[in-house]
Amino acid sequence: MYDDAYLIHIAVVRRWTEYFANPDVWRSMPQHLFTPLLTASYDVELSLFGLNARAWYALQLVEVAAVSIAIYVALRLWLTRPYAFGGALLFLFGVPLCNLATELMLMHYMESLGLAVLSLVTFVLAVRTARPALFVASAALYLAAMLAKEVAVPLPLLLAVLPGRRWRGLIPHAIALAIYAIWRWAMLGTLFGGYGWAVSNPWTLIASLPLKVAAALGGAALIMSIGVLLVLRSRRGAALVFIGFLVGVAPIIPVSSHFERRFALVPWLWLCVSFVAGVSTLRPRLGYPLLATAALIALFANRDEWRSQYGAALRMSDEARAFFSLRSDSLLRNPAVPPAAMGELRWMKEDYERRSRGGGWFYDDLFLCQGGGTGKRVWQYENGQVTQITRRIPSIARRYCGAVRPNAPLVTEFHHRGDTLHWRFGPYGDGSWRVVFGDGMQAFDVPAADAFRLGDARSIALRVRYASPQRWVTYSPEIKLDFVNRPDFSWRR
Repeated sequence: MYDDAYLIHIAVVRRWTEYFANPDVWRSMPQHLFTPLLTASYDVELSLFGLNARAWYALQLVEVAAVSIAIYVALRLWLTRPYAFGGALLFLFGVPLCNLATELMLMHYMESLGLAVLSLVTFVLAVRTARPALFVASAALYLAAMLAKEVAVPLPLLLAVLPGRRWRGLIPHAIALAIYAIWRWAMLGTLFGGYGWAVSNPWTLIASLPLKVAAALGGAALIMSIGVLLVLRSRRGAALVFIGFLVGVAPIIPVSSHFERRFALVPWLWLCVSFVAGVSTLRPRLGYPLLATAALIALFANRDEWRSQYGAALRMSDEARAFFSLRSDSLLRNPAVPPAAMGELRWMKEDYERRSRGGGWFYDDLFLCQGGGTGKRVWQYENGQVTQITRRIPSIARRYCGAVRPNAPLVTEFHHRGDTLHWRFGPYGDGSWRVVFGDGMQAFDVPAADAFRLGDARSIALRVRYASPQRWVTYSPEIKLDFVNRPDFSWRR
C-alpha cells in the first residue's frame, strides 16, 4: 500500500550504503525527506522475508509493542508501576496507532519514537549515575532517531528541562544535531522539508494546529486533559508540559496543512505521559478510577477508528493483489491505491515479480468518455471484493458522459515559484475539484486554492474538473503548463 512498492524498488536497485551517502536517492523526491533508516528497514525486511506480507506486518506489531515497553521503562524512572503501565497501555490504545499498525511505510515513526525514548532513558541514567559514556550513548540513539524520522529533532529541548539535568550532558546531543544537520544538507541541499503540500500562511496553520491535533486524538483526550491540568499546578510540571507539547507539535507544523492521523502520534504520547503524571499526584482511590476510565474511552475510540482504518487498508490491499493478477486487457477502476503508487505497483508486478504485462487503471470516468475502456475488461472493488463490471461499463459511461457540461463556466489560475505550483479555481464556491492527468488515468482531488511542491518538474499537462452538488461535471481542455517559459498561466471559459 501507499509507498511500499516505491521503497521496495529503492531497496532492489540501490545498495544499502546509498541510503546514507548518495544524494540522488533523496533529491529525486519533491518532499525533501531524509529517512535512511526507513529505506534500510525495507532493505533488511525484503532480504529476510521477500514479499511475504504476513512477516512484514508481524514485525510491524513487534515494533509497536517494543515502543510501548520502552515507554513503560521511561515512565518507571518517575512513576509507580500502575501509572507507568497505564501510560504505556494508553499509548497503545491511541487512535493514531490504528494508522501506524496498518501501514508498513510508517514503521519509521515507531523506530524514531522508540529510539528517542531510549535516548531519554539513557540520558536520565547518565545523570543519575554520572557516567559520561551514557551521555554519548544517549546522543548516538538521538542521532539514529533523527535518521529514522524528523519528529525526534526537538528531543534535547525536553532533556534540558528534565529533573536533575546536566547541561554538559547535552553537548554530545548538540554534536549529534550538528552532524544530522550537515548530513541532511549534504543529501538534500536544504535543512527543511515536508510532504508535497506547501504552506502558504504559516501563522494560520499554527493557529489551527491544536484543533487538528485534538480532533485526531479521539474522545479520551477530554478526560485526559484533567491530568494535564494537575501537572500544571507546579512550575516545573508546567515547564515540562509546555516543552513536551512543543517537542510533539513543532515537527508536524510544516506538513499539517493536510493533517493525517499519524501526525498526532507524538502529541498523543505527550498527552498520555502528562495525564498519568498528573493523576499520579492524586490518592489512588481517585487516580486509579481516572486512569481506568481514560483507558476505557481510549479503547472504544480505538476500536471505532479501527473499523474504518482497517476497512480502507483491506480494500487497498485487495485491489493491489487483484492488480497483480490482471491480464493485459484488464483495467482497475477507481482504486483506493493512490495514483502515484500505481506506477510502482506495476513495476513490482511486471519487473520484480515477472507477472503479465499490460494491465492498467483509471481514476476518473473521463477515461471512458475518451474511449479508453473500449475492448477492455474492467474491474472494481464492490461489496468487499474486486469484481468484474465490464458489462456495466457502457451504461456507466453513458450516464457519466451525459452529465458532462462542456461549456460550463470555468476559471483556472496557476503560478509556479521555485519548486511549488500554486493554483486557484473558480468561479464556484461549492462543489469539488480535481486535477486529471492522461484523460483520467490519474486524478487527484484538490482544494479550490492551494499549493503543491513538484520538485524539479519543468512542465506538466492536466485537466481541471469541477463537480457540482447538482451532480453535473465540467472539464477544462488539457492545459500544458511550462514552468520555465511561462510560470504564470490562466485560462477561463
